[in-house]
Amino acid sequence: MNDFMTTKEAAKLWNATEANVASFCVAGLIQADKVAGRWLISRSAQRPADLPALGDGEPCLPLGLGTKNFKQFSTSLYYVDKTLLLRDIIDKSTGYFLFTRPRRFGKSLNLDMIKTFFERTEEDNSAYFVDKKIWNCGLMYRQQQGQYPIIYVSFSGVDQSTWNEMYHELCKILTQEVDRHKELRKSKKCRAEYKKMVRSFTAKGDDRYHFEHTLSDLSRMLEEHYGIPAIIIIDEYDTPIQKGYTNGFYKEVVGFLRNLFCHGLKDNNHVKYGFLTGILQVAKESIFTGMNNLIVYSVLDPQFSAYFGYTSEEVRAMAVEYHAEDRIDEIQKWYNGYVFGGTEIYNPWSVVSYFEKKCEIDKYWLNTSGNELIGELVRKAEADCIDQLQDLLNGKMVRAAVDIRMVYSEIADNPSSIFSFLLACGYLKAVDIPPVKNGEICTLAIPNMEVLSIFKKVILDRFAPTQQAIAQDIQKALENNDWKSVRSNLQTFLSQSASYFDTSAEGFYHGFALGLSAAFAGYYITSNRESGDGRYDIEMEPKLHDHPGILIEFKSLDSEKYTKEKLHEEAVNALDQINKNNYNVNLLKRNIHTIYKYGIAFCGKHVDVVTDT
Repeated sequence: MNDFMTTKEAAKLWNATEANVASFCVAGLIQADKVAGRWLISRSAQRPADLPALGDGEPCLPLGLGTKNFKQFSTSLYYVDKTLLLRDIIDKSTGYFLFTRPRRFGKSLNLDMIKTFFERTEEDNSAYFVDKKIWNCGLMYRQQQGQYPIIYVSFSGVDQSTWNEMYHELCKILTQEVDRHKELRKSKKCRAEYKKMVRSFTAKGDDRYHFEHTLSDLSRMLEEHYGIPAIIIIDEYDTPIQKGYTNGFYKEVVGFLRNLFCHGLKDNNHVKYGFLTGILQVAKESIFTGMNNLIVYSVLDPQFSAYFGYTSEEVRAMAVEYHAEDRIDEIQKWYNGYVFGGTEIYNPWSVVSYFEKKCEIDKYWLNTSGNELIGELVRKAEADCIDQLQDLLNGKMVRAAVDIRMVYSEIADNPSSIFSFLLACGYLKAVDIPPVKNGEICTLAIPNMEVLSIFKKVILDRFAPTQQAIAQDIQKALENNDWKSVRSNLQTFLSQSASYFDTSAEGFYHGFALGLSAAFAGYYITSNRESGDGRYDIEMEPKLHDHPGILIEFKSLDSEKYTKEKLHEEAVNALDQINKNNYNVNLLKRNIHTIYKYGIAFCGKHVDVVTDT
């Protein structure tokens, strides 16, 4: 293999694009052989005289957005080389690895790379690695290629709404993986046992015992057949768990997966490595009972931190490849800013989408991540959490305890877990250097402009589903000191949105303030903070001093006491509270001298507004 070079190596040697080198191979203008889907060119080959030199107008390799197939990436797409992950795994010698990262950060592609490298197949898969970084690491690493039987299971498509449907889908996935190992049908060592296993899967009735033992039984048979321990790979292991939680069958799915994983991975001497990926680290107490050999590598851990997502150097190389060197600052502002174990990381899905769309800025990550549970946590957040969410929306950092070992059944009873959940899902980053450990107080921030835009949308969808236009009308009326328009728009807002949060005074104004924080432009919005002789309900500090500062105080009236007169009296009391307690002190200290004050009273979906000018 050392006598040949790949199209990528030839392109670098000949100062050409890989696409042009490949096209010359196809046309027979370069003598080359196609092996495992890629062209291999003799190192003694001469550069064709008419091969175009590298230039800005030359074609670039396709980007392969959404492709999870390593072989396809390796042969025909632009691939950011992450094969040193294999070196670091081999250096561990053995073990079980759980990699947790947000959606679309390259987990599935990396698992397919691991499978392609290690799997024992009739095809010589070394051709996919000869031009990769792992191949230059030494003979010891190259000798590991193609040595192990692989059990590969992906739960990425599991999306059933009932336990019965999901159970049958999980069983179908396991059955397909058993069927993939047809070599066991003729095995002299385990032929009869394999056939018995296959028959048990097709038998009528609930054969749950056999399905829960699939990983353990199949790994044992594979070692008996090949004489070497197997490797188990499970992609998106937590997808069924999250679906079970949101659809009401959490206990059932956890019970099944706990037995499946523990039988297959706990003290299984027939397994060399085990690899799992997911978004969340589901607590050992709920699913990985007794599995002390499982090592978790989360967004807080330095090890393996550069292998999921793109580093700054990798993005710069892509920018050069796609003639966008002058757009680096824009890419960084919108798609950089993640910090995994102290390593700065770009969102790979968004970066690739950006280049695919000819450098067009957009919220590419928006529809790739499930927001249902996040929205529910935001809705249930307590006052202190709401204040911190507002700070995050205002571009500030917050301090919070993070524990990304999730027990889904406890999330609803612990609203403060929202920050751990947001961190694990990619909506927040931990900025502490050195990286903090799980369970510690952590400094958190929103990573970039894309996530800020998505974060605002999540909150708006939960707190202000009445379209952003109403919020913009409220902002305009507040800035113009138009209390009548404030009242009419608030009335509309209340009528359409009040059911999304508690209509008690505290519940309403915190929900309202958070909705404003997400919807309003040009203001830093805070609530329940000290100023003067008390704590205001809402303060809107303009980012530009040619805009007015705004103070809002809320009062609520019990429904049995409601009259228009009493509601107006409460609004007046709210305004008086702003003046008596000097809530304008903070704004005055910031040289904001045009300040509008509003007293707002509500009762159910009735509202009244007064101002002092």
